[in-house]
Amino acid sequence: MSKYAITIGETVFSSKSQALAFYKNILNSYEVDETLSEADFKSVFDLVYRDCENEEINAYQEETGDYVQSIQITRHPDFKATKCFVLLGGIEKRQLFSYTLSINGSLSDSQHFSRACRHSL
Repeated sequence: MSKYAITIGETVFSSKSQALAFYKNILNSYEVDETLSEADFKSVFDLVYRDCENEEINAYQEETGDYVQSIQITRHPDFKATKCFVLLGGIEKRQLFSYTLSINGSLSDSQHFSRACRHSL
């Protein structure tokens, strides 16, 4: 196994790039407002709760009543040309989910500064 390998659910990816390509393929295989198939739902659900054990997920859902019932594709509210996953649960509960942020992690302060400088020119 590569030192860069990451495991999401039961799937082992040889690199972040391979994982990003896998989830991008899922995202792009659906039209806006389509609901994910059972297999794709499981793959994205595994990514949502990637650092949790099943017992932790079940305890959280029972405690909060916050269940992910389905996952759909939607347009990002700020970037209209960008498709993204939206987690649907309960009555009128909708939560955008970024697979890239989940895999790559959040940006460091120096990365934020670098992007700000790049966009200011």
